[in-house]
Amino acid sequence: MNQLNNAKWIWCNTEEKLNQYAALRCVFDVGGNTAAELLISADWDFVVSINGKEIGRGQFPDYPYKKTVSQFAVSNLQPGRNVISIEAYAPGDDFLSMMKGTPGVIAALTQNGKLLCATDEKWKAVLHPEFFSGKIEKVTAQLGFTALRDLRKYENFSDIAFDDSHWKYAVEIPRKNYQLTMRPLPPLNIGRRLSTLPISKGKLFRDGEKETFALSVATDHYEPEKAANGIYSVFDLGAECTGYAEVELENATEGMIVDFTWGEYLTDGHPRSRIVERNFTCRFICHHGHNLLQLPFLRLGCRYIQLNITGNGADNVMINYAGMRDFSLSLPEAAKFKSSFAGASRLREIGLRTMQCCMHFHYEDCPWREQGLYAYDSRNQILFGYYAWGNYTFARASLELLGNGYNAQTGEINMCAPNSYPLPGGAIPWGAITTFTRVWISEVLEYTMYSGDITLVQQFSGQMENMLEKFMERFDPDTGLFRLSNAFAVWNFFEWVPELDRLDADRCDYHILHNLYTYEAIKSAAACWRVIGKNDAADKWESFAAELGKCIEKSFFDPATGNYASQIKDGKFIGKRHAHCQFMMLAMQLIPKSRRSDLAEQIIENKELVHFTFSPLPYYINGMFNAGQFARQAAQKRIDSEFLSMADQGATTFWETGLGADDFNGAGSLCHAWSCIHIGFCGKRVLGVTPLEPGFRKFEVKPYPGNNSFASGEVPTPSGNIEISWDMDETGKIDLTVIHPAGLTPVISAYEEAPIGNVKIIEK
Repeated sequence: MNQLNNAKWIWCNTEEKLNQYAALRCVFDVGGNTAAELLISADWDFVVSINGKEIGRGQFPDYPYKKTVSQFAVSNLQPGRNVISIEAYAPGDDFLSMMKGTPGVIAALTQNGKLLCATDEKWKAVLHPEFFSGKIEKVTAQLGFTALRDLRKYENFSDIAFDDSHWKYAVEIPRKNYQLTMRPLPPLNIGRRLSTLPISKGKLFRDGEKETFALSVATDHYEPEKAANGIYSVFDLGAECTGYAEVELENATEGMIVDFTWGEYLTDGHPRSRIVERNFTCRFICHHGHNLLQLPFLRLGCRYIQLNITGNGADNVMINYAGMRDFSLSLPEAAKFKSSFAGASRLREIGLRTMQCCMHFHYEDCPWREQGLYAYDSRNQILFGYYAWGNYTFARASLELLGNGYNAQTGEINMCAPNSYPLPGGAIPWGAITTFTRVWISEVLEYTMYSGDITLVQQFSGQMENMLEKFMERFDPDTGLFRLSNAFAVWNFFEWVPELDRLDADRCDYHILHNLYTYEAIKSAAACWRVIGKNDAADKWESFAAELGKCIEKSFFDPATGNYASQIKDGKFIGKRHAHCQFMMLAMQLIPKSRRSDLAEQIIENKELVHFTFSPLPYYINGMFNAGQFARQAAQKRIDSEFLSMADQGATTFWETGLGADDFNGAGSLCHAWSCIHIGFCGKRVLGVTPLEPGFRKFEVKPYPGNNSFASGEVPTPSGNIEISWDMDETGKIDLTVIHPAGLTPVISAYEEAPIGNVKIIEK
């Protein structure tokens, strides 16, 4: 890191401020040993090559004031002259999954501690000649701009012999009050070409260019009445995949246009290029002959790809390859699991694939149209990931990114991270989601319990205290309840169902879910402080939470219906009743034991309760498992049937909602890892393992057989895997074997319908 003190932030000397692609290069000399090390950081992204070989790519998403540095080993230096070349990208605008920042690159190449080369004004730098820089349509408000690459302007600036005399020198980009740290996760590596299968092709007629590439494709005629002036081909990757666009063509003509469209599903045989204001098409312009078309900065998530090729000679072009080059996180083998229910393995396999598609630099909600790190989405993903890989380092990086997006004025965490919402001009009118802020606190506690690492609590302890004090500004001491937030750009959102999706602060005086999520956050914060020895703060807030819980139960319970109202206005219950509210009450254990089974029965049978989607499934499972044997059976039956139905429809990854692609006006995500409930269910419920103390120092084993007669598997811990196996004997008792790492203590317990028989505990 000290070597970067000799480097400067540089960029090309340009007046362009929006959607900037830069090319930077430097020639340097090397003598003797050829092994070296490269340190590099960019705002916003980079691909770096040495002597024409790619060394690495992918800036860790971070904040402009806290930049992260990637480290790469370099093995291809040669004695004498060498060249380092960097392709870099700066959006010049804010989006949900990226920040405007200050365009720039800083890098240092060292050999045995000796500086070989560092970024400064001696470097050459220009706007990248092949990429269009400037205003262009957005893919989505989350993913940023689409791309246009023109290979007619190709320059091989990674060649040592390249004549860069016509390039300008780089300029220093001063930065003040910022910090450089090593990236928390290792870089990802660009991988192989993904296999694709051509599934249809034909001719098209394009009646002129429209205002976006996607709209041009959307209005192309595939059964042309007029003479065709182009061709199309559709390719199937076979499953949801992530990576970078890549196309290889022969026999192209100069200026031929290749529009590359990607999507998760087909409509009338084609992926939809245009969905409302979203544009799922990028464009290449070919030079004569052979073309290798690549986009290094727009990561895609999709199953289907379509090429629309227009221009002279389109009929004669030969497509050698059309698809993506893999760009995914390397993960260890997932924890083992098997059981007598065959569907469990199938659901777990699809869930693991979904999780992997939604993990790159951090957890992300949807690789197709957003790639955003949300607290609620990531909370599910992290919980599930603990039972698949442990994954503590990856989880910590995401939680820290979210925590660094705290707005001290509102007391809320930014809706996504890293970003700087609300956007100027209100392109996205919500800067934070109250529920997601509160869930982040619970995520920090869960991270501490599963990982045993208390440093995240230590880092954010003061911030959590400030958050709770800000929550108190909306507390009504007369009722003992919290009012919805009325802060600018703060969104009171709970779930994508009627009356839980968009709530103005003046719509009701009190909302049960706002109070329940606040209750959970306060209890979680108190538990965090208990872990680090801040017992006075823990005592204070635990006492407050206990009183809040009593007020919630008393205020929202409706004796006339036997369930809980969602909203109170002027002292009266208003609006619809929601299943989400009922099982949250069960999950928080705020209901008298005598009413739990009755409320669970309403969740199952009462058709007047508004349904719930997949996002709160962990709360649903926790709540129903607190409500008796009938509720537990119903909960497992529901998640098994819903997700097996999805699998039977050909899903290779799990959907965002039960409506699949039909939701959100055709933009429903078919790959959304908050839906991977079975990964957590198999570990926490079927095997029955839950940490009771940080790092599993003490852990519960409470197996739930459900529709299984036997099960075995592993649960990762920081000390190694806990191994569980059990069989149900002829009397209905569970014979249990627990093999655990040294230093951990199991606590055996049982559900009433699954008593424990013989127990064998082995410390390894």
